[in-house]
Amino acid sequence: IPDSSILHGRDGDISQIIDELSEGGCVILSGLPGVGKTSVARGVVDELISSGLTVKWATCHSYSDPANLAEQWLGKSAPTSLAAIASSISNSRTILVLDEVQELHVRHAAGVEELLSELKRGPSSVLVVVRAPSPLGVMKGYSEIRLGGLTAESGSQIILGLVDENEATEISITLGGHPLALHLWSPGDVLPARVEAIQE
Repeated sequence: IPDSSILHGRDGDISQIIDELSEGGCVILSGLPGVGKTSVARGVVDELISSGLTVKWATCHSYSDPANLAEQWLGKSAPTSLAAIASSISNSRTILVLDEVQELHVRHAAGVEELLSELKRGPSSVLVVVRAPSPLGVMKGYSEIRLGGLTAESGSQIILGLVDENEATEISITLGGHPLALHLWSPGDVLPARVEAIQE
């Protein structure tokens, strides 16, 4: 599980994801690069662990296939059959997190998609974190939560110590509340036009 980070304005997103996972649902958390998907997932994990649930985290790489992901979740070698993987991992008190799904190589995407479908039939809840567009097809039984930019007020908190409150709010609005863009901005930078801001 990655280190936690300071989150601004994401309480509602975290609560929504926790509610769905706690009720046995499976969630796809998607959004632009740098919008804070992994940080939000990490915030969800903290809350789930505090409530007594077990969380198992796996991070996708280009070489990740179902067996590799199962080894990350289990902490040991895993069976090769998708049904056997699902039964060895699944537990009603366990939440499975799969991060950086966009990193999957195309040759492994279909197998991982099948694994996620198999897991959906079991007792574990699953949180899939992926940069849009996802390499996976339409995942039946998974609800999608699209993470957008922060509100002007929440985004301004990231840069408030660098500029005054009014300028911080203006910059947050111009950069679409995009957390990574706000972290990369520094005083003296020329702000691009609002429609080009995140791309810049």
